[in-house]
Amino acid sequence: MARVDAIITCHNYGRFLGEAIESVLAQSHPDVGVVVVDDGSTDETAAVAARYADRGVRYVGGVQGGAGQARNAGLQATSAPLVAFLDGDDAWLPDRLAIGVSHLERHPQAALVAGHAFACDEAMRPSSIVHALREPACGNVFEELLVHNVVLNPSSVLIRRSALEAAGGFSELAVAQDWDTWLEIAKRFPIGFADEVVALVRRHTNGITLRAGRERVDVQLRVVDRHLPDVHPAWKRPLLRRAAASAACLHTGLNSAIQGNRRVARRYAIEALALNPFTLTRRKLALLTRVFVSESLVRSLSRILRDDAQQARELTGQAVVVPDA
Repeated sequence: MARVDAIITCHNYGRFLGEAIESVLAQSHPDVGVVVVDDGSTDETAAVAARYADRGVRYVGGVQGGAGQARNAGLQATSAPLVAFLDGDDAWLPDRLAIGVSHLERHPQAALVAGHAFACDEAMRPSSIVHALREPACGNVFEELLVHNVVLNPSSVLIRRSALEAAGGFSELAVAQDWDTWLEIAKRFPIGFADEVVALVRRHTNGITLRAGRERVDVQLRVVDRHLPDVHPAWKRPLLRRAAASAACLHTGLNSAIQGNRRVARRYAIEALALNPFTLTRRKLALLTRVFVSESLVRSLSRILRDDAQQARELTGQAVVVPDA
């Protein structure tokens, strides 16, 4: 079985770090090295990492340049042919590495393999599944990845070290380093996707995410513009940029809706659909419904669905699962 180096990067997530480390040590894959890279933390990160030294967990400090630089420091401190990154506030499911290693063995041409992730609250209770691309199992997805990040964040990705080195290491942009890195890799190699949930991604108030509103859209388009010249033939470029702008508006609208700002969410929902109604259509329509349909109507529909489900259970004696409206 191929050896994997797990690189956990942490910036003031000491209260979550033990859970992240435990999830790596509990992997069913038998050959895993673990390194914690401390990205300028001022909390208990170093002390938490030290508690695992006798279980083979190494600690790398003295880094203070952001997540991308921390991941590159982890690469320099390790040597295994396969690399898996984990943010210090996230965790892995037990078969996360086994699934990835098996996929890369079946698809030797793939530079990396991405899986789905549970989106969780601060207590790590799953609320939904964030899906990576479901098709193909392995293929050229550069143009699709240019529209939006179908590979997801580093916590659900297993990468060949050789592919990262060919791409120049991990991106050190101020934001969206992971997306920028996947694009560099996708220009050169096929990308693999496993249709399984492999990670738990914690969402909390101190999480490092893109900013809201127009700034978020502009940040995403700056990443797109870095890679757009590599699209050929050239006539595709304005079409892909428009689709990417639409996807950026969709994600900004979703973020605004989650934060409870329905007015801003409505504006970006309409803009996303107007820019490109043909990509991510279901998500765009779902956002429009969410921000334009009154909450009281949604609650009423949810009650009706639950009442119907209860009647069906009573009549058939079978369990009927109805999703929340």
